[in-house]
Amino acid sequence: MATPPRPVHAPPSPPAAADCTLTVTVKYGARTGEDPDPDPRRDIMDQDLEGVVQYLDKPTKFVVANATVKISGPEEKSGTTDEQGKIVFDRIKPGKYKISVSYEKKNPLADAARSNIGQGRWAIAADRTDEFSGYRGNDAKGGGGKDKCNLFVYDMTKRIGKPPPTKWGFSFSSHPPLAEDWAEEKQNLLGVWAIYRGASPQPGDVVATKFHSPGKHRGATGHVAIVSYPDPNLSTAIWPVKEHDRVEATVYMAWTVVSEGGYGVHETYWPFHDDDVLEYDPPVFRRAP
Repeated sequence: MATPPRPVHAPPSPPAAADCTLTVTVKYGARTGEDPDPDPRRDIMDQDLEGVVQYLDKPTKFVVANATVKISGPEEKSGTTDEQGKIVFDRIKPGKYKISVSYEKKNPLADAARSNIGQGRWAIAADRTDEFSGYRGNDAKGGGGKDKCNLFVYDMTKRIGKPPPTKWGFSFSSHPPLAEDWAEEKQNLLGVWAIYRGASPQPGDVVATKFHSPGKHRGATGHVAIVSYPDPNLSTAIWPVKEHDRVEATVYMAWTVVSEGGYGVHETYWPFHDDDVLEYDPPVFRRAP
């Protein structure tokens, strides 16, 4: 009886070479709407979607520096984005990677602002005329019935020891800079708070705009706020990396600021929601050393 031939086994495939590159760019985005979504994850698309995963209603041109990026899949690595919001993972294996982004760097001004969320001390109805002799109820600078976003920013910067110089007004009285002063690009009288013209605003920066029609906003000249921490709930994506690939992935973090919101201090996605974008000039950022 003939001996059956032995089965021929193909040699095992060599392991995939770890010669791929994944470049991750972290950008700021914002939701359209005044207040953060209580459950922002409800709008997240399929996590297995290949390519760009868009979490936000309105991407911006700004990037997130100092964000912590972690990739997990065939390999696990982590690092921090540079001033261009980028981080490069070299010599990784092909496969599907989960990209997670967080922001771990702390800032004293952002922390001071967030500690007052919900407080009504700077609300429209509050009267702060006792603190600045020039704050009268009819001058849009601090009396009852007036916006006090500039006073909130002043108080917070004073708390960390970096207040801007006060301004002299009528009757030889002084008051904190108005929103329009923060937003004036030619304004060089704000002490350590210099214009920031880069592409990566950071927590603790001050952002301001000037209103086109102050009469529509109780006489306010504009709005000013403190940049807060990027919202971490919207910053995960799945990205495929094929053998020998050089892949560029983009992940978004939600932009947030803290400001006086009329009835109290709140955290919002201003100035990147759509409802009143035509009412004010482009935002101006300032940063203190």
